[in-house]
Amino acid sequence: MTRADVVVVGGGIIGCSIAFFLAKAGVHPLVLERTAVAAEASSGGAGLLSAQAHVDEDDPLFDLKLASRALYPALAEELRERTALDIEYRRIGHVVPVFSQDDACAVHTRVAWQAARGLPAHWLTAAEAADLEPGLPAGILGAGWFPEDNHINNTTMTQALAGAVTRLGGAVRVECPVEDLVREGDRITGVRTANETISAGEVVVAAGAW
Repeated sequence: MTRADVVVVGGGIIGCSIAFFLAKAGVHPLVLERTAVAAEASSGGAGLLSAQAHVDEDDPLFDLKLASRALYPALAEELRERTALDIEYRRIGHVVPVFSQDDACAVHTRVAWQAARGLPAHWLTAAEAADLEPGLPAGILGAGWFPEDNHINNTTMTQALAGAVTRLGGAVRVECPVEDLVREGDRITGVRTANETISAGEVVVAAGAW
């Protein structure tokens, strides 16, 4: 039997993020990934940091999205320093084109309440939208423009987080599927793989669809 402070099941962006911040706090995490780091949804997404562009309600989740987005500039630089990987954080903004009056009303409303909160959010006419993004199709009625909704390469981001975990004293094992959780009474005390049982003070399941 081996032991880890924390076992994180899943080597996607969530699992590797959790392990990274644990490792920075002095914990020794062990990430167990069934195939490869960033093998599934974490390499399939578009990498959009869309905290504003598609949000129609001012609630605590919206505040959490804004707080998360604000971490990325410093995090991108930190990961570059720790791993030499560029997560391709790009300040390119997010355009939301509209093609119907109903959509125009919804996006106008979205822009208005976000701007009232002091956030960068703008309504663009069809001509302004075409000037900003010439690739937009003909027939748009306008667009919402959210200049702080930026972009990363989420595959590289996940790989950088995993690399930083190992440099901070944690470990990442690939091709190591977890087959079961170890239970003692009402507590989870470890995991079982095909080859071993690993005990842990805590187990975090970040296995996506699995």
